[in-house]
Amino acid sequence: MLIFNRAALVTALCLVSITLFAKEPTSYFNMSLQELLQIRVSVASPNSERIIDTPAIVSRYDMKDVSGMGLRTLKDLLSFIPGFVLQDSRLGGTTVMIRGLVEAFNQKVLFMLDGVPYWMPSHSEIPLLGMPLEAISHVEVIRGPGAVIYGSNASAGVINIITKQTPQSVVAFSAGSHNKINGGGYIYQGISADSSFSLSFEGQSEDSYEGEYTDVLQPSFFPANINDDGNGAKSEEMKSLLVKYRKGELNVFAQTFKALINADDRPSTLVTGQNLEHTGYLVHADNSWNFNNIKVNIFSDYNRFSLAFESNNVLGVGAHGGFRFADDGDQNYRWRSGSSIQYQAASTLNFLAGIEFERRNIDDYFLYSQASNTNVIKLVESQNTQENSLYAQADYSANKWRFILGGRYTDNSQSGEKFTPRLSSVYKIDQRQSIKLLYSVGFNSPNFVQTYINAPGVLKGNSELTAETVKTFDFAYSYEKDNTLFVVNTYHLHGADFIQRREQDGIVNYFNANKFERSGIELDYQKATSTMLMFANASYIYEGDSKQKDDVTAPFVPKITAALGATYKIINHQSVGLSLRVVGQHNKAPTTYQLNTDYGYKKNSTEFFLTIRNILDERLVATDIVDLSDDQLVPNGDGINILTGIKYHF
Repeated sequence: MLIFNRAALVTALCLVSITLFAKEPTSYFNMSLQELLQIRVSVASPNSERIIDTPAIVSRYDMKDVSGMGLRTLKDLLSFIPGFVLQDSRLGGTTVMIRGLVEAFNQKVLFMLDGVPYWMPSHSEIPLLGMPLEAISHVEVIRGPGAVIYGSNASAGVINIITKQTPQSVVAFSAGSHNKINGGGYIYQGISADSSFSLSFEGQSEDSYEGEYTDVLQPSFFPANINDDGNGAKSEEMKSLLVKYRKGELNVFAQTFKALINADDRPSTLVTGQNLEHTGYLVHADNSWNFNNIKVNIFSDYNRFSLAFESNNVLGVGAHGGFRFADDGDQNYRWRSGSSIQYQAASTLNFLAGIEFERRNIDDYFLYSQASNTNVIKLVESQNTQENSLYAQADYSANKWRFILGGRYTDNSQSGEKFTPRLSSVYKIDQRQSIKLLYSVGFNSPNFVQTYINAPGVLKGNSELTAETVKTFDFAYSYEKDNTLFVVNTYHLHGADFIQRREQDGIVNYFNANKFERSGIELDYQKATSTMLMFANASYIYEGDSKQKDDVTAPFVPKITAALGATYKIINHQSVGLSLRVVGQHNKAPTTYQLNTDYGYKKNSTEFFLTIRNILDERLVATDIVDLSDDQLVPNGDGINILTGIKYHF
């Protein structure tokens, strides 16, 4: 009966939305229809272009658009993208699954801030809680490999966070359930006609909610009668800062953040991550020069990013410990420099080439005792590696056709050499429609933990690991007209030498798996009028939620995901919105429906909102991608919770 009532409520809300959208539009957002849905992206090519033209499977979502649908965090936005599933891990972080490809620390996803890679050299983790929200303009993603331009970690997909460059400043404050307090802002200052400065910041604190864990795996040295069900703290606290300076073709920015996940000191017999702390610093500079038909760019960036966390009972029942780097991870860095050149040989032919040099380094990594605050075991010796890359591609257009041929050569001192090609063809049916046939290869070099960690009797790295590759074929149809965007694509991917974990004789180790294949279909629909904005998408993975030879993660992948989001102006200055996210059954995790609603009021420079999340009070759980246990379930969100806030624009 409860399931029927929830399904009826979801259906009724969707029917109400459709009825509202059928009304005659008046005026909305103070924009022209041309501006409402003229979507351009730059994540797949050196220059900005329409989605129907770009030679990749790309989606773009603006932060201001999805906020009105009750999606008010970066994680909310990413969860809404077709083919994406975000779920919490037993260790405390959040995994990003794209087309069913996933790893506990997000090694298979390339995360970028304004086109600059930002990930951890030790674990390949990405800073999902590191971006000041008010700084974000929009997010562009590539579903599938993007390795020719971007290199390592771009095998499952690419996430590019594009920050604001607008002159309007804003400060924001919000409060919500579990004593959540959040404040942030974006301050812009023009200096001259071609130079500007901006400062973005955010801070958040909250009390934890109780998340329910089921069938958590216990270490072999635990007594047999230890309960494997229980509760654990779930919370997210953070503070971040982003400073940007632009003068002509010179761009400089610096970003820093600290995030504390699941901070709590309540006792538990469960082995769960606790007080997981991420600390990141990123400094980047680039400059471009134009010489007739040639554009040259040089860049350099330094990224220090590490983690430390406590873990209940990791040394024995009641003997708590944790994991940390020497000197607070000061030597955990990536230093990258390089140059690229674009040459417009003719109106129909241009070339892109580049070179990159990167050094990755980590410090000693220890297991320590909380009771004595002393290091017990050195898990990883300090290490470093060099990765040098060359890439090039040719882009040729003829009548209605566009062809791209490119490749990237990578030489990693740890895992060897790789060549990854890219072949793209786009046929422009007319100004509104296109067909794309794409082939690309992504790769990942193993990180330091996968290669060198040694926790006696528990976890063992593999120094013989080689880089993994993912070959992907995409066939897509795109349509854009009258503020409507529709994309449908099918894909087939082939993984080789995939880096995975397995337990053997009580010890977890890393290995290069045999080849496996995946196939799926994705739909993405966006519609704008003068009174409403609606997004809808769906994804189907043929191998999801099933046993597959040599594909150990397939049972933990939802076969079906879908999302619906909408905002509608009801009267002057007021709007209502909703978003529904459906994640299909995967292994023992049931299908979940997360429905958010939003009310907004904006007049002059002041904006007020009230968001109710998970209004169906759904029990949100997911399988855990760390252990790949058939029965283990971890909490993936709270019940009904409220967030209200105010913003002031100036």
